[in-house]
Amino acid sequence: MKIKVNLFILFFSICIILGGCVEEDNESKNISTTDLEIESDSSKLHENITNKESEEEIDISLSLKNLNFNLNQLFDVIELNKLDSKELAILRNSIYAKHGYIFSTEEVSEYFSQFSWYKPLSKDVEKKLNNIDKENIKNIIAIEKKSSIIKNSKDNRNYSEGGTVNISLNKNTQKETLYISKEELEMQGGNFPTRIVLKVKNSEIVFDSSWNDGLYVCVTDFDNQDEDVDIYITETGTDIQATTYIYKFDGEKLYKYTQFDHFCKKFLYDQKGNIYYWFNDSEKQEFDKCFNYKTKQSSDIIDENLKIRLNKSK
Repeated sequence: MKIKVNLFILFFSICIILGGCVEEDNESKNISTTDLEIESDSSKLHENITNKESEEEIDISLSLKNLNFNLNQLFDVIELNKLDSKELAILRNSIYAKHGYIFSTEEVSEYFSQFSWYKPLSKDVEKKLNNIDKENIKNIIAIEKKSSIIKNSKDNRNYSEGGTVNISLNKNTQKETLYISKEELEMQGGNFPTRIVLKVKNSEIVFDSSWNDGLYVCVTDFDNQDEDVDIYITETGTDIQATTYIYKFDGEKLYKYTQFDHFCKKFLYDQKGNIYYWFNDSEKQEFDKCFNYKTKQSSDIIDENLKIRLNKSK
């Protein structure tokens, strides 16, 4: 009888042990299933974030002259040709900006800081440039080189001694004669000022210089997209300071248009409204400023490649 009781107790104990193992195993399985569900949800969340970032990257674009350029796609060369030199420089720099390039020039940094996608991280981003970036940069540089013919003021004929020159509007074959005369005025403060008179048709401009150390009168075209002829007078002082006064002839009359201060009598221009000059110390003597003929405002030259070209042209 005792043996039967003992066998029954042993059998009952085994059943309890086996039941606990099964329950523990089921609980383990339930935990594992929950972990998988959490991991799956996490993966989906990461995938959504990645997809969102990819969508934002595709949407990185820049609008210039009413044209939209997607920075992750090949630019249309026809549209690139519609941009001026400053806009081309901005677009080229934007390719580096999207990779987090830290610009040395404050003006460029401020320009790109307006975009939420610009995160300045490093000056070494060349390895981040992909094939599309490199192709876009190559196309922009090719257009910059062929489209910006730099002319030099020192190559313009100087009429400061007086004379005549035939001028005509860009789209007008009829020529007009510009008469330029020179007159020495009475000495003032140890200096002999000079009077220059510009006359065409019935229109006349009288310019009295402050000094006579150097006076240059030239005819050119600062912006070949307008219909006007430009006549400029550059007045230089006893040091490197100079001022250039720009006058325009619109087919009927002469009138003063604008003026800008610079160092030395020389400056460069591209006939697209950009006049380049230097305004730094006499030791450096490099072109580092750009006067916008259309807006009549000056700014630093931000394009390092352009600065190199300008300083080779001087």
